[in-house]
Amino acid sequence: MLDAAEAILANKGPDALTVENVIAEAKTSMGSFYGRFKNREGLIAALHQRFLQTLQTEIFAAIQARPAKGNLEDDLADFSYMFFKIISTNRKSFLFFVIGNSFNLKMRKEAQKIRAVMIAKLTEIIKNHKSELKRKTLTTEVEFATRIYYGLFLELVIYENGFAGNGKDSLKKVTKEYAKIIADYLKS
Repeated sequence: MLDAAEAILANKGPDALTVENVIAEAKTSMGSFYGRFKNREGLIAALHQRFLQTLQTEIFAAIQARPAKGNLEDDLADFSYMFFKIISTNRKSFLFFVIGNSFNLKMRKEAQKIRAVMIAKLTEIIKNHKSELKRKTLTTEVEFATRIYYGLFLELVIYENGFAGNGKDSLKKVTKEYAKIIADYLKS
């Protein structure tokens, strides 16, 4: 049923994510659906859990596969490209869960785990390049980078074709530009 719900969400959008459509797509019964999820909100909560788990697995795997390049700007560019490529690939799910269900406090709290992963990696990258920095307050520097990247996150999730103010620039180019802005600030 979760596979069916994901397919409906990806192909037809959130308005088509109804109990009836999930049952039809999954070729199951009403009793089976209600026995597992209780209601549509239960389905959405289960989809959210699955989405977060998949996302965490993808992010951890990508982080482990990226060796450091040696300078702050390149390490930020590599990390941000990897991270935002995953976000771009999962854009519709982010749009549904982050924007469409922003009122759900439990979902927001659970989603903070992904933010924590990003902050931990940014902290590690910045800490590894502390000798390049003029500013020495690690907490402030990580907060600055996090806020800049949150802006990119919103652009990716909200705007489907290209980035706001960036036309149809590639993700690699945009993340490199963001990394340069952050590195230049941290070094100034």
